[in-house]
Amino acid sequence: MITEGIFGETAGGVTLGVLRKLLKEGQLDPELETVIINSGDGLKTLDAVNGTVRVPAAIRPTLEAFNAAVPLAGAA
Repeated sequence: MITEGIFGETAGGVTLGVLRKLLKEGQLDPELETVIINSGDGLKTLDAVNGTVRVPAAIRPTLEAFNAAVPLAGAA
């Protein structure tokens, strides 16, 4: 079972959809290498995965807050 992947912004799906459409319509040569870029971060659209994955609680940006949220992290 695969449990990892790329968490890209949902708008990046448009890029893939357009690529597939252009290939289907013959506007791009499927024998040539094509690169698409999804530079958006999935954290921008957490509402898209709400109910599917557990979103961790937000903590203050301090080491103390991290250690309190993840007790084993400070045990080293």
